[in-house]
Amino acid sequence: MCTSDSSSTHYMSPKPTPYNFAPEYKREKWAAVAASCKRNITDGQLVSSSPYAYTHASNPINRSRNRYTNVLPYDRTRVQLKTLAGGSDYINALILRLAQNKYIAAQGPLPSTIHHFWAMCFDQAIQQNVDVILVVMVTPLQERGVVKCAKYWPSKGDGVIQLGSSLAAEDLAYGDLELEWISSEEKDLFTISNFRLSAGSITKNVLHYYYGKWEDSMPPTRTGPLAALASELDLARKAFPGIIPIIHCSAGVGRTGTLIAYDHFCHGDAIYSSDDPVYETISKLREQRMMMVQTWQQFKFLYDVVDNMVGEEAAHQD
Repeated sequence: MCTSDSSSTHYMSPKPTPYNFAPEYKREKWAAVAASCKRNITDGQLVSSSPYAYTHASNPINRSRNRYTNVLPYDRTRVQLKTLAGGSDYINALILRLAQNKYIAAQGPLPSTIHHFWAMCFDQAIQQNVDVILVVMVTPLQERGVVKCAKYWPSKGDGVIQLGSSLAAEDLAYGDLELEWISSEEKDLFTISNFRLSAGSITKNVLHYYYGKWEDSMPPTRTGPLAALASELDLARKAFPGIIPIIHCSAGVGRTGTLIAYDHFCHGDAIYSSDDPVYETISKLREQRMMMVQTWQQFKFLYDVVDNMVGEEAAHQD
């Protein structure tokens, strides 16, 4: 299955058999996923009591906080910023669950929402009672001349970044929040950075993984980086029980959803959980955030991943 230091956690089927879903079947399932997404979005616009409603995201007060007007978090799963009297608690991010694991899926911060992003990170670490914040970024800052995400973290020599004044101006908590660069290391697959995020006497360490070689709307060109990231996520969960990794690309649905699904398939018995684990997993993701695993190419990639994982286990048991 996934290349990971924690391979002992992988479920071994007695007689794993590759699914080998036919191309026509995959197309049929993709059409079903796309139709369901369209229906859910319509319901969200028209029925405020719908489980797919997104009234907070579409509120005129909050619209400028969305990178894309058509990618919005549902009311029932959205992350709420910690506010003071009168402040808007909205951020385009949500908490979702697959089996025993939770993730925060977020859009790439805008220049005007950088302080929101870090306030969310800090508050979630407090709620989770962990000292480490894990952020995984799977988008370049720019692609073909189009900005995909603001550079929301400091570099060496930037000194301490003061975030508190912007938060206080919007009646949000942590009016003394500060961010400081500690170190960065260039790996073959991604860049790993450490930051210090603090407010008052409380300090959290940020572990930031940046994989910027994944093209928008497409699957990754190779699985190595995803396997490495899934391994890091697994190690973090074991080292810091209760931690919820924060994963984002640009919109927070395509590459983000693909990585989350991949990580899900890497651990436990996820690839044997149903007759079609890919369709089941993506359906569960889209019940919690619209458009997760955004394109046919990403959808097909996950089918290939699952077949390869099962095939490798079958070969190991021969």
